[in-house]
Amino acid sequence: MSDDKPNYSKRRFFNIIAFTAFFSFLAKFVLSYFVSSIASANAASSNKTLTLNNQPMKNNAHSSPTTNTITLIGTARKISKKDVNFLCSFIKDNFYIDCFAPNRLINTDEPMFINDDLTRALVTIEAINDSSSKFIWNVNGGYGAYRIMPHLFKHVRRNTNKIIIGYSDATSIHAMLSNDKFAMPSIHWENAFNIKQKIELKTLNKDAVKIFTDIISGTIKVLSYTGLKPLNIAAYNNNVVYGKVTGGNMAIIQSAIATLWAVDCKDKILFLEDVGESFYKIDRMLQSFVYKSMFNNAKAVIIGELINTKSGYPVDYIDIVLDDFAKLLPIPVYRISNIGHECDNYPLVFMKDAEIKGGEDAKISIDLSGLV
Repeated sequence: MSDDKPNYSKRRFFNIIAFTAFFSFLAKFVLSYFVSSIASANAASSNKTLTLNNQPMKNNAHSSPTTNTITLIGTARKISKKDVNFLCSFIKDNFYIDCFAPNRLINTDEPMFINDDLTRALVTIEAINDSSSKFIWNVNGGYGAYRIMPHLFKHVRRNTNKIIIGYSDATSIHAMLSNDKFAMPSIHWENAFNIKQKIELKTLNKDAVKIFTDIISGTIKVLSYTGLKPLNIAAYNNNVVYGKVTGGNMAIIQSAIATLWAVDCKDKILFLEDVGESFYKIDRMLQSFVYKSMFNNAKAVIIGELINTKSGYPVDYIDIVLDDFAKLLPIPVYRISNIGHECDNYPLVFMKDAEIKGGEDAKISIDLSGLV
């Protein structure tokens, strides 16, 4: 009897643990089921489900976009409906192309952004997945795209007939499109609202507008820029580098490291620009890219405009920062003016075959065949 009693107690103890674990699992399952049901009901009642289709956008300012159309999207800061009307008029009058502005583009009650996160995501996803319009133009920069990127990465379908236009905050989308999952072309140029601002300030570069017009109309088949300044030995060599250009705003590219939509530098020419970041922040970002081995499989790096980097210091050390960075890389590193947050801001086409002819008179040429 003395030998049996301890065994019985052990069995009883383990049975209690087993039953407790089972009922705990059952309770969690039931709770999860009810929470999921409530969430589904709320989503259905608010009509903001992420179930999308291939149909033209509903409840829009026009019946549907046509192939020869620029569809406006908004990832970031607010603009007014009056601004949208101005932009559509400008697009029609200057680019001889229709403008399509979804009614859901603007929510005047939203305090921070042009609309809430889910609606901004839906408008963007529908614009890219819809087969009607050729061009998609982000209206404003600032901040906002980062918050909707998980939705975009999950629901956007690869559509190489679409061309996304924008810069700054739109860098998140440019970076995502560099991934093999999408491999879609895009144009790094003004957000649409920047056009209105520069017209009012009388700083709009008509030459840059002409080049952009030639790109979207298919008038030019090769986009070329001279004046690339070599920053390291590899760049001074007269070698030719081949690859597709991608990149954009440096701070946004850094913030996306280790995300699904991070920029894919493999066999790419990485373009970087920024505004309002001090020289030491620029240095920290570039060093972090090196530590992350981002450039290991890249073909070259082009540094565009870096604006307002002095940050209260008596001397701006940005040139020293870039020279030190370039020495770390075995691949060519160049600087180019007038692309980025600058009044001139010339367009740069991403994810199309490009070549850089190195040397003191370095030049980049991007093949636009098949773009439009």
